[in-house]
Amino acid sequence: RHSPVLGFDVFGEPDAFPTMPPNTLRIALVQARDLVIGDPSLFSKKSGTSDPRATFRVGEHVFQSSVKSRTLAPCWRETFTRQVVAQDAKLEVQLEDVDTLTSADDLGSVVIDLTDVVSCAGRRQRKWHRLLRKASSESAGEVELIVSFRYTEQFDADLARRQRAADAEKAKKRAEAEEAKRKRAEADEEAAAAAKEQDERDAETRRAALALAERKRREREAAKRAKEAAEEEARRKAEEETRRRREAAIEAQRERDEGAR
Repeated sequence: RHSPVLGFDVFGEPDAFPTMPPNTLRIALVQARDLVIGDPSLFSKKSGTSDPRATFRVGEHVFQSSVKSRTLAPCWRETFTRQVVAQDAKLEVQLEDVDTLTSADDLGSVVIDLTDVVSCAGRRQRKWHRLLRKASSESAGEVELIVSFRYTEQFDADLARRQRAADAEKAKKRAEAEEAKRKRAEADEEAAAAAKEQDERDAETRRAALALAERKRREREAAKRAKEAAEEEARRKAEEETRRRREAAIEAQRERDEGAR
């Protein structure tokens, strides 16, 4: 009898660029088997089901499959494609039991080294991977994956476009930084020029104040000299008047004395 799962065989086309470094990760989540029970039966913990979902993590990418309800042997047949650089050479696959009201429970996980995939024929691997739970090292079932890690021109163009966009953004930021730097320099120059002008105005004000003080000092000295000269002239005139009166008195006395003889 035909099995849809066995008939699900993807990424089998030839590797068009076998010598180019890989940049495209394609994952086919086929199925899982013998998963642990996430929702035990009310009557026995050894019986029950799970609602499994797969979460993939590689580099900066995190993506998930759909949820399969009430099964320990889910069949997904779902594919995912992501752009991945060679240094992100680890793919983590984690299965969880999804509950509506509580957080998801761990059903097991596996880490796949993508360098092993690259070493396979056509850089493609179809394999059952043993799942391990975080709480123990016991097997928690298996998951079947088809993984292809090859080079594609599409993502190379996308990478170049993003690189150009990143370069343009960096250039824009550099230009903005240079413009901000230029404006700061202009503002600093204007502030320095304003400070210089203020210093010059302050210096001119000080010079004017000193000149005014000097002029007033000279005016006070000139007034003092004029006063002293006026006082000296008044003394001289007073002395001259006293001398003249004394001489007149002497002359009058002499005339009186001659008239008496």
